[in-house]
Amino acid sequence: MSDVFISYSRHNIQFAEQLFNALKTRHISAWVDWQDIPRSAGWWDEITRGIDNASTFLFLMSNASLASPVCTLELNHAIENGKRILPVVIESPQFDMAIDKLRDLEPDDVLTTIINQRDIVGLSRHNHATIGHINWIFFNKNPQGVELPFERSFDELLATIQTDLEHNRRHARLLVLAREWDSNQRDDDFLLIGDELIIAENWLRDAQARQKEPIPTDLHIEFIDISRQTEDARDKRLRAIRRTGLIATIIALVASMVAVGGIIIANRASATANEAQRLADISQIRADQAQLQADSANHQVATATVVIATSVAMQQIAQSERDQAQRRSEIVSAFAAAILNTQSNPQQLIAHLTRLINQYPQEAMAYHVRGLAYYHQAAYPQAIADYEQAIRIDPRFNEAYFSRANAYFDLGNYIQAIADYTQSIVLSPSDAVAYSNRGNAYMQMGDMANAQADYERAIAINPTYAPVYVNRGNLYFNIGEFDLALNDYTSAIGYDPLLVVAYINRGNTFYAKGIYAEAIADYDEAILLDADNALVYSNRGLAYRQLGDTAQAIANYNYAIQLNPQFTDAYINRAFTYFTLRDYPRAIIDYSRALELDPDLSDVYYNRGLAYAFTNQINLALSDFDQSIARGYTQAYLGRGLAYYIHADYQAALDDWAQYEAVTGMFPSNFESFRTDAHIQAQVGD
Repeated sequence: MSDVFISYSRHNIQFAEQLFNALKTRHISAWVDWQDIPRSAGWWDEITRGIDNASTFLFLMSNASLASPVCTLELNHAIENGKRILPVVIESPQFDMAIDKLRDLEPDDVLTTIINQRDIVGLSRHNHATIGHINWIFFNKNPQGVELPFERSFDELLATIQTDLEHNRRHARLLVLAREWDSNQRDDDFLLIGDELIIAENWLRDAQARQKEPIPTDLHIEFIDISRQTEDARDKRLRAIRRTGLIATIIALVASMVAVGGIIIANRASATANEAQRLADISQIRADQAQLQADSANHQVATATVVIATSVAMQQIAQSERDQAQRRSEIVSAFAAAILNTQSNPQQLIAHLTRLINQYPQEAMAYHVRGLAYYHQAAYPQAIADYEQAIRIDPRFNEAYFSRANAYFDLGNYIQAIADYTQSIVLSPSDAVAYSNRGNAYMQMGDMANAQADYERAIAINPTYAPVYVNRGNLYFNIGEFDLALNDYTSAIGYDPLLVVAYINRGNTFYAKGIYAEAIADYDEAILLDADNALVYSNRGLAYRQLGDTAQAIANYNYAIQLNPQFTDAYINRAFTYFTLRDYPRAIIDYSRALELDPDLSDVYYNRGLAYAFTNQINLALSDFDQSIARGYTQAYLGRGLAYYIHADYQAALDDWAQYEAVTGMFPSNFESFRTDAHIQAQVGD
C-alpha cells in the first residue's frame, strides 16, 4: 500500500522526481512508474494495481499529460474506482488542444489492447468534467500568472494529502480486498471476518455519516454487507458446535471474563495428579521387577515388599491428587456456568457466586472469582474483602494480591496498591503486567523514576506487551517528552494494531505538539476500532476547532453528547466553539448544561458570565462571576469588571481590575483600553 500514486507525462519527469523526493522526506510513500515505455499488458496490470493500492491519486496536470493516452487511462481508472484525486497543476491546461492530439492518436498494439475499444476522446472529456469539480493545487504559477515557490505549494499539497489520511488508506485497502473478492467469483474465503469486519463496518458508518470524500463505492458497500451476512450465518452454525464442547468453552470464558486464577489452579492440580501418576507408574514397574526378583531370590523379599508398599502409597497419592484436580475442575465449571447464566444480571451473578462459596467455603479461588465480579461492578470494598479471604486461605495466591492491588489502585490508595503488586511480583517474578501496573501506581504518586524502572522491567520480560508501551508513553507525555511518547505509542500500535487507547493517546500527543491533522488521523483510527467512544469524538472536535473547521468540531461534539449525554467536557467544548462564533445563546445553553452536571466548575461560570455580559444580561453575568470568584477563579475579577464596564459602573469595574492586578501582579494588555476609558468615564461622572 502507498499513500499516493503519481500520474505524469514523461515530458514532466523532472518535476515528478522533485515531487517524489519531497514527499519521501515527509514520510509520504509514493508509487511512480519510472519506465520509459509500456512494454506489455502486464505492465498495465501493475499500473492499475498501483492506483488501487494508493490512498490518493496525484494527477500532474500539464498539456503533455492531458494529451497522453496513458495518463488519460490512469485518471479514468482512478475515477471509475472512486479514488481520491488531487489535480496538481504544473502548467496552464489547454483542454481543446489535448483533445485534438488524442483524436489523432494512432496507438500501438499494446495501447490498443489496453484501450480495449473504448473511446479515448470520450474518456478524456469525462475526465476533464470530473476533475473540473475538484480543488486544484497550483505549482509554478497561480491562475493569475504569479510565480509560486515550490515549498509553498508543496505545503498545501502535503496538508491536503494528510487530511483524512486514515480514511483514504482504509478506502484503498478495502477496495483492493473487495476487488480481489469480486475477481475470485466472490468466494467466501475472500470476505472480511472478525475484527477486520468490525473495523470496516465502523469505517463505512463513519464515512457515510460524515459524507467523507472519496465516498465508499458500491463495491465497498456490497463487500462489507455480504461479509457481515456471511459472518452472522457462520456464527449461527457454530453455536450448536460450540455447545457440544461446553466445558472447553466455559473454561475459556472463565479465563477471559474473571481472570486466570481458576484455570491456573485447575491446571496445577491436574499437573500434580499427572506427576503423581507418573511416579506411581514408575513405582509399579519397580515393584513388578522386585516381585520377579523375590520369586527367584528369597533374600530380596524385604526389598520387594518395601517397593510394593511404596507403589501402593504413590498410587494413593495419585488418586488423591486426581480427585482434587477433578474437584477443582468441577469448581471451575460451576463458576463458569454461573457467569454464563447470569452475566447480564450483576446482582443475580453475585447471589449465584455466593451460593457456590457456601458450597466450597475453603476454596480461595471461589472468593477470588466473586471478588472479580464485585470489582467489575465497581464495588471495590466488597471485592477487597473477598480477595483478603482468598489470601487468608492461600497466602501464596498471587492472582489475589494482583486483583486486590487493582482494586486499591481504582480507589486511589496507591501505597497499598504498590504493596500488593510487589507481593504479586515476589510470587510471580516474570509477570510483566504486575510490573506495568505497579509502574502506573508509582506514576500516580509522582514517582516517575520508579515508574519508568517498572515499565522498562516489564518490557524486558515481555517486549511485545503493547499496554506497557502506552503506560510508558503516558509517563513521557506527563513530563513533556512528546517525541518519546510518540515513539512508545507507535510501538504499542505495532504490537497491537487494535489497541484503541494507543491511537487516542498518540492523537493527544500530536494535538499537544500542534500537529492537528495527524491527531485527527489517529482519532479517526480510534473511532474505527471503537465507534462508541465519546471521548474520541470530543478530542477530534478540539483538533478540528484548532484547524478552524468549526462545523466539523460541532458535529463531533454533537456525536459525543449523543453517545454520552452526561459528558460534561463535550458540552463545555461545544459551548466554547459557539462562543468563538459569537453564538452566545447556544453557548449559554451548553455552559448551563455543564453546570447542571458539575456545579463546581469555576471556569464555566466565568465563561457563561462573559456570554451573559455580551448579550447584555448584566445581572446574570455578575452572578456567574461572583460564583466563579467564590470558587477561587481569579480571572473572574477581569470578567466581572468588564460586566460592570458594559453596565457603565466604571468605578466598580476599576475596583475589580485593581483586585485582579493586586492578586496576580499583572494586567492583560487587551484590557488596558477598557481601564483607561473607565478612568476617564469615572472622572467625568465625578
